[in-house]
Amino acid sequence: MSKHPDGTPAVLHLLRHAPLEGAAFGHCLRTLGAAHGVVLIEDAVYALNPGTSIYVSLAQLPATVSLYALDTDMIGRGVSLALPARITVIGYAELVQLCVEYDKVLSW
Repeated sequence: MSKHPDGTPAVLHLLRHAPLEGAAFGHCLRTLGAAHGVVLIEDAVYALNPGTSIYVSLAQLPATVSLYALDTDMIGRGVSLALPARITVIGYAELVQLCVEYDKVLSW
């Protein structure tokens, strides 16, 4: 992943906690900038349940923020794989590739 045109590094955020479990989810969303990406893993995939306020927050993120969700965590938690086109469902191989492509990786 190349840097944003203004020179800021591309950052991949790995969100693993449920949206209502502590403040990490909200803190992460507030720190997002251009050329950032978010991967929802573990309990964070619960944010993909339609009709929740966090689902709406994800949908309103700038188009420059890439959104991903780990397929095995979605399946294991009963979260539907039918998502808006904006969210890319990925497997472990793609997760590893994203971690390599981005300049920095932050885990929340």
